[in-house]
Amino acid sequence: MGWALYRWVYARFLGITPDALGDLLISTVLAYLLAWKLSPALFDPGLLRTPAALLMTSGGDRGGWVGGIAAALVAWRQCRKHRLPLLAALSAALFVVLPALALASLLVVRYGTPTTLPWGIAVEGGQLAYHPVHLYRAAVFGAAWLLLHSRRTHLPAWPPVRDAVLLVIAGWFAVSLVEPIVAPVFGLSRSQWTLLAAALALAAVDAWHGRKTRRQAPRQEQRPTAKQGEQAP
Repeated sequence: MGWALYRWVYARFLGITPDALGDLLISTVLAYLLAWKLSPALFDPGLLRTPAALLMTSGGDRGGWVGGIAAALVAWRQCRKHRLPLLAALSAALFVVLPALALASLLVVRYGTPTTLPWGIAVEGGQLAYHPVHLYRAAVFGAAWLLLHSRRTHLPAWPPVRDAVLLVIAGWFAVSLVEPIVAPVFGLSRSQWTLLAAALALAAVDAWHGRKTRRQAPRQEQRPTAKQGEQAP
């Protein structure tokens, strides 16, 4: 669904052909899946002695973050290799990934903490209702995609991408508050600490981009002035 949306709607805004984006996404997805599948060995090196057990072990949420880091590094490398504008490639990837994540969240049911809210989901045969975490996540990813879609004519630009990523981080953190915390670290789950680290990284990138933009602004203002001075005589 995300691929079709990009191919027919967004490709003309970003200047990256669907074929080039396809090569980038295939490499990124393969890196994510490989890192996710092998990630349990990082937390339990003993699994390397029994490869069959490693293949049967799920990467889980921690593996998802390991896969995300590996995918980001591969995507950065592919952009440099094929000389793709990084910001345009990131915008294009978000248009494909966000709808895919929203759909995947709808298909995989996840239960949160017990709730008395009317939209709580009861386990078959149980008396308690639980927060539908999968629906909350789907709403977060869908909202981020709608935000990016509403500002598509401004792409590729940093502010729309920053706002969409910030919405995903903030929304995901809010959803994590109604999820059970296993082995908390200073009162927060590992996923929550990772999201906070992602927010700090986004703030650092935003500050770097702001400084870079302010440095380039005087140079852009001086160029027309020089041309006018040459035409004056």
